[in-house]
Amino acid sequence: MKPERLMDKGVSFVSDLIGNKRQTLLQESNDANKTIGTVVKVLRECYAKKSLGKVCNLSEHKSYRQLKSPEEMRLALECDTIPGPFLKQRSEEWFEMRKTTKVTGSVAHIALGLESLNKQKVFIESVLSNVPHPEPTEQQQRAMNKWFQT
Repeated sequence: MKPERLMDKGVSFVSDLIGNKRQTLLQESNDANKTIGTVVKVLRECYAKKSLGKVCNLSEHKSYRQLKSPEEMRLALECDTIPGPFLKQRSEEWFEMRKTTKVTGSVAHIALGLESLNKQKVFIESVLSNVPHPEPTEQQQRAMNKWFQT
Protein backbone atom coordinates (compact mmCIF):
# COMPACT_ATOMS: atom_id res chain seq x y z
CA MET A 1 0.00 0.00 0.00
CA LYS A 2 1.25 3.46 -0.87
CA PRO A 3 2.25 5.77 2.01
CA GLU A 4 -0.32 8.37 0.93
CA ARG A 5 -3.11 5.77 1.09
CA LEU A 6 -1.93 4.59 4.52
CA MET A 7 -1.89 8.22 5.71
CA ASP A 8 -5.44 8.72 4.42
CA LYS A 9 -6.60 5.65 6.37
CA GLY A 10 -4.89 6.94 9.53
CA VAL A 11 -6.48 10.37 9.18
CA SER A 12 -9.85 8.74 8.52
CA PHE A 13 -9.48 6.51 11.59
CA VAL A 14 -8.57 9.46 13.84
CA SER A 15 -11.40 11.51 12.38
CA ASP A 16 -13.87 8.68 13.14
CA LEU A 17 -12.55 8.41 16.70
CA ILE A 18 -12.94 12.14 17.26
CA GLY A 19 -16.45 12.07 15.79
CA ASN A 20 -17.49 9.16 18.02
CA LYS A 21 -16.00 10.79 21.12
CA ARG A 22 -17.71 14.07 20.25
CA GLN A 23 -21.06 12.29 19.94
CA THR A 24 -20.56 10.56 23.30
CA LEU A 25 -19.63 13.84 24.98
CA LEU A 26 -22.67 15.58 23.49
CA GLN A 27 -24.96 12.83 24.79
CA GLU A 28 -23.37 12.97 28.26
CA SER A 29 -23.69 16.76 28.24
CA ASN A 30 -27.38 16.51 27.29
CA ASP A 31 -27.98 13.96 30.08
CA ALA A 32 -26.23 16.23 32.60
CA ASN A 33 -28.27 19.23 31.45
CA LYS A 34 -31.51 17.27 31.90
CA THR A 35 -30.47 16.28 35.42
CA ILE A 36 -29.52 19.85 36.31
CA GLY A 37 -32.82 21.04 34.86
CA THR A 38 -34.73 18.60 37.07
CA VAL A 39 -32.84 19.72 40.18
CA VAL A 40 -33.44 23.40 39.37
CA LYS A 41 -37.15 22.69 38.81
CA VAL A 42 -37.46 20.99 42.22
CA LEU A 43 -35.58 23.82 43.94
CA ARG A 44 -37.82 26.42 42.27
CA GLU A 45 -40.91 24.53 43.42
CA CYS A 46 -39.54 24.35 46.97
CA TYR A 47 -38.70 28.03 46.93
CA ALA A 48 -42.14 28.93 45.61
CA LYS A 49 -43.75 26.88 48.38
CA LYS A 50 -41.37 28.38 50.96
CA SER A 51 -40.42 24.82 51.89
CA LEU A 52 -36.73 24.99 51.10
CA GLY A 53 -34.95 23.38 54.03
CA LYS A 54 -38.04 21.40 55.00
CA VAL A 55 -37.72 18.90 52.17
CA CYS A 56 -35.99 16.20 54.19
CA ASN A 57 -36.42 15.57 57.90
CA LEU A 58 -33.55 13.25 58.81
CA SER A 59 -35.11 12.23 62.12
CA GLU A 60 -37.89 10.54 60.13
CA HIS A 61 -35.40 8.47 58.12
CA LYS A 62 -35.29 4.77 59.03
CA SER A 63 -31.52 4.74 59.59
CA TYR A 64 -31.39 7.96 61.65
CA ARG A 65 -29.62 7.67 65.01
CA GLN A 66 -29.27 10.57 67.37
CA LEU A 67 -25.79 10.45 68.83
CA LYS A 68 -25.54 10.73 72.58
CA SER A 69 -22.70 11.47 74.93
CA PRO A 70 -20.27 8.59 75.58
CA GLU A 71 -21.61 8.20 79.11
CA GLU A 72 -25.21 7.89 77.88
CA MET A 73 -24.16 5.36 75.23
CA ARG A 74 -22.25 3.18 77.70
CA LEU A 75 -25.35 3.05 79.90
CA ALA A 76 -27.69 2.38 76.96
CA LEU A 77 -25.48 -0.35 75.47
CA GLU A 78 -24.38 -1.70 78.84
CA CYS A 79 -20.76 -1.98 77.74
CA ASP A 80 -17.42 -0.26 78.19
CA THR A 81 -16.58 0.16 74.50
CA ILE A 82 -18.83 2.13 72.18
CA PRO A 83 -19.00 1.01 68.51
CA GLY A 84 -17.67 3.63 66.09
CA PRO A 85 -20.98 4.52 64.40
CA PHE A 86 -22.43 5.44 67.81
CA LEU A 87 -19.61 7.76 68.89
CA LYS A 88 -20.47 11.41 69.12
CA GLN A 89 -18.15 13.45 66.89
CA ARG A 90 -15.44 15.47 68.59
CA SER A 91 -15.75 13.50 71.83
CA GLU A 92 -12.54 12.20 73.44
CA GLU A 93 -13.41 8.61 72.39
CA TRP A 94 -14.07 9.76 68.83
CA PHE A 95 -10.61 11.36 68.57
CA GLU A 96 -9.04 8.19 70.00
CA MET A 97 -10.86 6.00 67.47
CA ARG A 98 -9.74 8.24 64.59
CA LYS A 99 -6.09 7.71 65.58
CA THR A 100 -6.39 3.98 64.85
CA THR A 101 -8.77 4.18 61.89
CA LYS A 102 -7.13 3.80 58.48
CA VAL A 103 -9.75 5.63 56.40
CA THR A 104 -11.84 8.44 57.87
CA GLY A 105 -14.31 10.83 56.25
CA SER A 106 -11.51 13.36 55.91
CA VAL A 107 -9.47 11.11 53.60
CA ALA A 108 -12.15 8.88 52.04
CA HIS A 109 -12.00 10.81 48.75
CA ILE A 110 -8.26 10.16 48.53
CA ALA A 111 -8.64 6.46 49.41
CA LEU A 112 -11.24 6.11 46.64
CA GLY A 113 -8.95 7.82 44.11
CA LEU A 114 -11.31 10.75 43.57
CA GLU A 115 -8.59 13.36 44.02
CA SER A 116 -5.96 11.64 41.87
CA LEU A 117 -4.70 8.13 41.37
CA ASN A 118 -1.20 9.18 42.41
CA LYS A 119 -2.49 10.50 45.76
CA GLN A 120 -4.50 7.30 46.18
CA LYS A 121 -1.36 5.22 45.61
CA VAL A 122 0.64 7.30 48.13
CA PHE A 123 -2.22 7.04 50.65
CA ILE A 124 -2.54 3.24 50.32
CA GLU A 125 1.23 2.83 50.63
CA SER A 126 1.23 4.95 53.80
CA VAL A 127 -1.64 2.89 55.27
CA LEU A 128 0.06 -0.42 54.46
CA SER A 129 3.35 0.76 55.98
CA ASN A 130 1.53 2.11 59.08
CA VAL A 131 2.63 5.69 58.48
CA PRO A 132 0.28 7.94 60.48
CA HIS A 133 -2.01 10.39 58.66
CA PRO A 134 -0.36 13.80 58.41
CA GLU A 135 -1.83 16.43 60.69
CA PRO A 136 -3.91 19.06 58.88
CA THR A 137 -2.12 22.24 57.96
CA GLU A 138 -3.00 25.44 59.81
CA GLN A 139 -5.01 26.60 56.77
CA GLN A 140 -6.92 23.30 56.63
CA GLN A 141 -7.60 23.46 60.38
CA ARG A 142 -8.98 27.02 60.07
CA ALA A 143 -11.24 25.92 57.21
CA MET A 144 -12.51 22.92 59.22
CA ASN A 145 -13.13 25.07 62.28
CA LYS A 146 -14.98 27.63 60.19
CA TRP A 147 -17.13 24.88 58.66
CA PHE A 148 -17.80 23.28 62.03
CA GLN A 149 -18.89 26.59 63.61
CA THR A 150 -21.40 27.47 60.88
